Amino acid sequence: METTKQQTNNTTKTLKILKEDIQVKENTKRPCHMQNQKQEQGQEHVQEKEQAKEQEKEQEHVQEKDQERVQEQEQEKEHLLEQEQRQDQFPTNCILCCCPIEIYSIIDCDHIEVCLKCLLRQELHEKNFGCCLCKKKITNIKGITKKELQQIGLANLKKQHFLTYQKKPMIQYLGQEVQEMLDGLYSYHCKECHGQKKDERKIISEDFSNSLFLNDHLVLYHEKRLCQICLDHKPQFPSELKEYSLHEKQQHLKYDHEYCKFCGTYFYDNDALFKHYNIEHFKCHICEGLSEFTNEAEVWYKTYSELELHFKLDHYLCQDPNCLLEKFVVFGTMEELKHHSCVLHKKNQKNKKKQKKKKVAKRVNQNNNNPTNQRNQRNQRNQRNQKNQKNQKNQKNQKNQKNQKNQKNQRNQRNQKNQKKKNKKKNAITLDICPIDFERSLQMEGHFQNYDENDHSFYYYEEY
Repeated sequence: METTKQQTNNTTKTLKILKEDIQVKENTKRPCHMQNQKQEQGQEHVQEKEQAKEQEKEQEHVQEKDQERVQEQEQEKEHLLEQEQRQDQFPTNCILCCCPIEIYSIIDCDHIEVCLKCLLRQELHEKNFGCCLCKKKITNIKGITKKELQQIGLANLKKQHFLTYQKKPMIQYLGQEVQEMLDGLYSYHCKECHGQKKDERKIISEDFSNSLFLNDHLVLYHEKRLCQICLDHKPQFPSELKEYSLHEKQQHLKYDHEYCKFCGTYFYDNDALFKHYNIEHFKCHICEGLSEFTNEAEVWYKTYSELELHFKLDHYLCQDPNCLLEKFVVFGTMEELKHHSCVLHKKNQKNKKKQKKKKVAKRVNQNNNNPTNQRNQRNQRNQRNQKNQKNQKNQKNQKNQKNQKNQKNQRNQRNQKNQKKKNKKKNAITLDICPIDFERSLQMEGHFQNYDENDHSFYYYEEY
């Protein structure tokens, strides 16, 4: 028994030793394995944090969307409530024309306080026009009658299918009444033909596509015409165009438009005439400055030549050729003109003199160096002298001819006088009586007398 106990003790000891060796070996292997496990656990922890952050972000994004949806739903509810409140209280009169509304205009901001006709007239006056109440830009206009609006309601208008108007694509309508109203506004038609009944019409006239065709129709069949100035500048519907006879059109141009006295043309208003004057005609800027104090009317000139003459007569114009080419170089006082000439033109004159001297010196050097130039100069001088001699001879001949004519005229006058005297002497009678008594007797009888100093005798003769 004792031997068996010893053997068992020995086996237990050996087993313990073996276990210890195995544990030592295992402990030597564990550290690298544990390190890898720790690294893997760290990476998993980072990934879990990132996933948690992404989930938080997604939750925040979903919450924001939910909040936006809630806000939109609240706004829609408020909008629907406003529309429901308006359904029972539709505006009866237009804000602009104060007339009862027959056709409502529905725009982007859902304001219906303006009638369709007034809104379309506003579109004629302004290109980028907006709502009268909120000033929001209008891109689309919907026309609807009062009955249709009461039946459908403002809340259900978006579900309705509106038709676009061909002549104005931004306008839409539902019923035929709105279409007829739009056709009446935007169609070119003859008022005289439409005023008659269809049976009584002598001429079949339909709606015209353009104002030119309408004007031709009026001239041919009714002896009337349209005002082209109003067509070009006045914002109005085609149905509102006025028709004039010749006399009516002349009065319309005279009293309703402005006339340019220089060009002989009419303009729409004072602004258009003023633009034309500023572009085509001229005004004195010196007189314009003085008219502010004197309250005198502005004076315009047709061309710059007329304005330049005004500058010469009434103001002080710079006569330098460069200044005349530049134009409008004129002054109100003589002192300003002198200052201008001292500052600018004295320097220019000095520069010109220097340039002339340089040119003369160049020419002299060239002539002295070139013998051909000297020959040409001699020939030119000889030709000039010959011309001058010929002119002098012609002048002398002309003077001699004039003197000869004058002498002939003087001789003829003398001969005529001598002949008159001879004729008088033929009719005269000589008397040897006392000159004093004879003179008295002739005066008594009413005769004329003449005394000849050479013969010392009187001659008397009667008037034939």
